[in-house]
Amino acid sequence: MDKEIQLALLAALISTTLGAAGFFWREWRQRKATRHALLAEVASLVEIEGIRGYLAELRDSAAKMKRGDIEKYSLRISIIPTYRCIYDAHLNQLGCLKPSEAGRIVRFYQLADSFVRDVTEGGALYRGTSRADVPAEAAEVLQAAIDIGKAFDAKASAKWWQLWR
Repeated sequence: MDKEIQLALLAALISTTLGAAGFFWREWRQRKATRHALLAEVASLVEIEGIRGYLAELRDSAAKMKRGDIEKYSLRISIIPTYRCIYDAHLNQLGCLKPSEAGRIVRFYQLADSFVRDVTEGGALYRGTSRADVPAEAAEVLQAAIDIGKAFDAKASAKWWQLWR
């Protein structure tokens, strides 16, 4: 084979290899950035709940209603429509996450959305209720979302050798 042909083939092979490596590196970085952004949003929502104490209020109010200390309970929270903007922006990229992570992310937001529907205009807690099971159920939903969020946080802070348990 002629030296010029060999050099041309070598150059083509190198450029193809570098192009493929660049593509996979960019995809890996995109996956990593998407995961970190989603987990940061989940962590911030869990942290906000911890600061504001909605879960404790719901449980306390449900207990008071069961005892008969209060007859009606309402919880009205002003929540901006963009409270889950990172999730909405990356919804079409959930496939780049591990299936188990994508499933937990979707489950977290479904639970969070259920709570949001209860405490915003038109929701059962927003309107007010005389049934103790309504705030108790909302507390269960919120607790389930918090548990998922905290599990993500615990896994993110684990040492690399603990991630394969």
